[in-house]
Amino acid sequence: MLAAALATILVSAPQDAAAAGGKSGGAVEITLRHRIAPIEEDDSVPLRESVLRVEVGSGLVRIRGEGPERVYDFAAGRRETYDRERGLLFSTSLLAAVSFRHREMTKILGWRDDLGIHADKMDRLSVALTEHRLGIRAASGPETVERVAGDEGVRFTWQGRDLAFVDAERLPVSAAALRDYVRYLRYEMRGHPLVMEEIAGGAGVPRLLRVFLIGAENRAIEVEVQSVHPSEDSPPAREGLQRAWPLPDRLTLAMAAAFALEPWDAEAAADALEAQAAAAFARGALLEALLRSQEAELMTGLPLPSAHRERLRAYDLDPEASEFRAALEASDAEAARAAAQHMAALRGKMPEQAHVIGVLEARLRAGIGEGQMAANLLIQALQREPRLGAAWAELGDLLAADYDLEGAWACWEAGHAASPECRWLRPFRTEEARLLRKYPEYF
Repeated sequence: MLAAALATILVSAPQDAAAAGGKSGGAVEITLRHRIAPIEEDDSVPLRESVLRVEVGSGLVRIRGEGPERVYDFAAGRRETYDRERGLLFSTSLLAAVSFRHREMTKILGWRDDLGIHADKMDRLSVALTEHRLGIRAASGPETVERVAGDEGVRFTWQGRDLAFVDAERLPVSAAALRDYVRYLRYEMRGHPLVMEEIAGGAGVPRLLRVFLIGAENRAIEVEVQSVHPSEDSPPAREGLQRAWPLPDRLTLAMAAAFALEPWDAEAAADALEAQAAAAFARGALLEALLRSQEAELMTGLPLPSAHRERLRAYDLDPEASEFRAALEASDAEAARAAAQHMAALRGKMPEQAHVIGVLEARLRAGIGEGQMAANLLIQALQREPRLGAAWAELGDLLAADYDLEGAWACWEAGHAASPECRWLRPFRTEEARLLRKYPEYF
């Protein structure tokens, strides 16, 4: 038997108040019975509860029941989790979840290309099942999902196996309410895009929805609407909650510092560091001068000034500065490993510039497969100077490579908050625009 759980969901009020038997302008409460079990019948699956609420016109989806309260704020593009017991508010970008699914789809399509036509016979590499598991449509691939309409509802199948069932009975809600309900399903349940389109194209929420995640997950999810009625529920209370991130404490401290920074003038900051570089050069501290210039570039992403280029000849004649410049240009693994060791030694000798050296060393270590060491160096640098836009960008890249997309997007956002115009963060903004354009149904 499918294990049962009771959930209450609030979505936007219908434009026609009579549709839900209440006055216009309030929220609509939908009570769900939510069941999850392996596709093979199993009574051992535990019960669970959840609550979803969406405020009229606000684009909020609010889920309460099992675990901490969760809120999808579509206007802000955020998913928030309220851990009231600990007084914490975890806020992550909706783009993180979509980015993860996009990467998974890209990976599966790549494997298919490697294996050729034989991939069509493998559940794990089926385009249709991948679309169903991730809830996003592939860029290309055969359309193998069949829609079968009947008196009771619509079935979706793949090679004769059930993927989903959408009940013909609909409970009337407004277009806005239905839109938010479908967005809830996309994030919380998944299911093939054709299934979501079927629900979105109806005249209300279906009384019953079944989704079968066949393959590795092998589970069935059933959502049955028990009732729909108006609610005057208040917005979620954020007061007294401290923003937090699901990341190591030493990194979250740097993030908090980055988001708390006042707006700054990047060109003025670069000019100030250039003045320090010129002063160090004048007193014969050539390596310090070189590092001051590097710091300006790492923080602002602005091109190094002509004065820096005029000092290059002198750097080449200075043993310390020339050795450091050679380390930056290490071209193979052996040279990069030696260069990283040289920089590690320099960090101990030059504590005032250790954060700059650490970022440059992290690049070398990431290139030779020492990702954890690189991440530690970047975190240390950001604890010292949270405006290092390049460090935020590269730490986000390392986390993304390890499939920690929530952490990656948090880093990129922190970098943008600390150094909005930094060129090192432009790929993040490009990716953001691409996902918004490619998957508008999620936002």
